[in-house]
Amino acid sequence: MANQKRTTYKIVMLGDGAVGKTSLIKQYITHTFSENYLATIGIQMSVKEYRIQNETIKVMFWDIAGQQAFSRVHPLYFQGADAAILVYDITRRTTFENIDFWYKRLMTYAPNAILILCGNKIDLANKRVVTRLEGQYKAKDFKMRYFVETSAKTGEGVDELFEILFELVQILTGNI
Repeated sequence: MANQKRTTYKIVMLGDGAVGKTSLIKQYITHTFSENYLATIGIQMSVKEYRIQNETIKVMFWDIAGQQAFSRVHPLYFQGADAAILVYDITRRTTFENIDFWYKRLMTYAPNAILILCGNKIDLANKRVVTRLEGQYKAKDFKMRYFVETSAKTGEGVDELFEILFELVQILTGNI
């Protein structure tokens, strides 16, 4: 079965707790946002299907808990990832600084994953402590393919984030 196109992609969402990983996925898939925060325990998986030229493509989102208590199981979740979105909260500098930890950890277990850096919660611009330029520099330093800022609450930048991610994965895996 040489040259057979892949139909399933694994995307991991990484970042500290409460940066909006779950909300970004929910906003993308259902175009909804919930004010009630419930921490992800371990992992939460979501699937989105696309129809491309009479073929169904599945994208599996692995929303990985950001709390330190779950760090021992992270390697199991990272393995085989086609891509990763590393998410930080623009209103909490420590979440931005911890991107270094998430990046190094991911590269240990999925060194070929396509990487995108995402600064979330731009709807809270009046509380911003991490500038867009800082995010762009971090993405460049880690040779990430793309940087975007989003608001899971308003939906701003969310479709763009996932559409670019999906396109990159297809191109780099030879499915376009």
